Amino acid sequence: MLTDDKCDVINFILSDKTYQIPYSPSTFTCGDYAEKMLNNAGIRCGYVSIDFTDNSASHACDVFNTTDRGLLYVDCTQYECIVNIVGGQEYQPVTITPMEDMTRPLTLWE
Repeated sequence: MLTDDKCDVINFILSDKTYQIPYSPSTFTCGDYAEKMLNNAGIRCGYVSIDFTDNSASHACDVFNTTDRGLLYVDCTQYECIVNIVGGQEYQPVTITPMEDMTRPLTLWE
């Protein structure tokens, strides 16, 4: 699998404005954000579908395989965020851009 440096990925994420599209449960969902970012990337990127252990709705994000950090998961549903995905642990996106407030429910994924 081809890889990119983490700096290449972060530079792309900071330049991509997919997260600015308003979320709508009927017209633009997390899957749409992940697909749009994937199509905008210009560097190798994958689409990730996540199923949560509490049987709540599933979620989608993107993944980049970096040369220096391994797999880097990115969630751009509301903000430009990095996510550490580990089975059985909370799904908690961490923003890479400044913002005033980020409150998201914590959910476990498998």
